[in-house]
Amino acid sequence: MLWNRRSTRLALLFAVTIPYLQADQLFDIPGEGDVRCLRANCPDSHGIVTSIPPGLVTGSLLGSAPTFGVNLTGSTLFLNFSGGDTFLGPLGLNPNYDPQSIRDSRIPVAGQPIALDITNSMGFTISDVALYLEIPPTVITGPFSPQGDGISFGIWCTAGLAEPRDCKNQITLLATPTGPGILNPADVTPGAGPNSTFGDLLRYTNLNLEAGATARFTFFITDRKATLDPSTGGNPEGASRSFNLEIVANPVPEPGTFLLLGAGLLVAVALTRRRHQT
Repeated sequence: MLWNRRSTRLALLFAVTIPYLQADQLFDIPGEGDVRCLRANCPDSHGIVTSIPPGLVTGSLLGSAPTFGVNLTGSTLFLNFSGGDTFLGPLGLNPNYDPQSIRDSRIPVAGQPIALDITNSMGFTISDVALYLEIPPTVITGPFSPQGDGISFGIWCTAGLAEPRDCKNQITLLATPTGPGILNPADVTPGAGPNSTFGDLLRYTNLNLEAGATARFTFFITDRKATLDPSTGGNPEGASRSFNLEIVANPVPEPGTFLLLGAGLLVAVALTRRRHQT
């Protein structure tokens, strides 16, 4: 009976502890611990990028500045990053990763600067584009929810080497994302916690990307799960072997849409006035 009670207690302890550790491992903000490798002895390999639907992306993760051509034929498209022969996953060794000590885990070990040349092949002008990082290719057009999976648009900790580090309140992106139109300020304003999409989402508005035109978007993608040694909280499998970048595009509303909206508002105002008069 005593053994059974102890077994039950241990089972409950693991049931509580393991999800907590997994959630910590998958959080986008860098943690503390021994890094898995210093730059000089880190392995390196790169995966591939394909599209869903297939055949709509060209380019390679090889080279110092991976650039991809994307043929946008519908309102949603996924770029799938997969493969890689090491624990660094498809992104490979981050060119910005150069820890100053075995305890310097501020910058994710896996990552690459990415450039997307998106061509509008949808037959109408695009008003806005959202770029959203997620692991399974799930169509989400908004509202977007936080993805605590360790993959981000280059989140790193700006705190000093001294520990403990207050990384929760000292984070930013490795590179400022660029692109046409207006980038939502919230997407480049550091934020942490369960309700923040900082690092998971980039929203560009006022693009006015005409049919047949091409626009370039640049940003960093990193995966922090491979950074820490498993003995100090790192993910034993390293970086994700597969993840997705969803591209969501919306058309510029037709003039008739504005006319209908205006007419509807006028009718609503007239009805409201009539009710007050009666």
